[in-house]
Amino acid sequence: EGEDTVKRLRLKNVKNGEKSTLDISGVFVAVGFKPNTGYLKSVLTLTEDGTIITNEKMETGVPGIFAAGDIRSSSIRQIAAAVGDGAVAAIYAERYIAGK
Repeated sequence: EGEDTVKRLRLKNVKNGEKSTLDISGVFVAVGFKPNTGYLKSVLTLTEDGTIITNEKMETGVPGIFAAGDIRSSSIRQIAAAVGDGAVAAIYAERYIAGK
């Protein structure tokens, strides 16, 4: 609830149906923690939990394939870090394409 910004959440306990409200000033949306990488397991090296192993240049074990953000095995799972990872991956991908 709120006019220009979020002010309150309406909650419903899915176990007992009890409804309540919570006054807030912001919301962080988390979609899930399990990476959707199963389709990559025959191509890339994945950890047991399905994240992709990269080096500091965001390179995977396959030349020309880069990974960034929460899908990386060493990610701290924060948007600011994911944005930084994306910038690093873009720079090194461009260098890879340019043959440097």
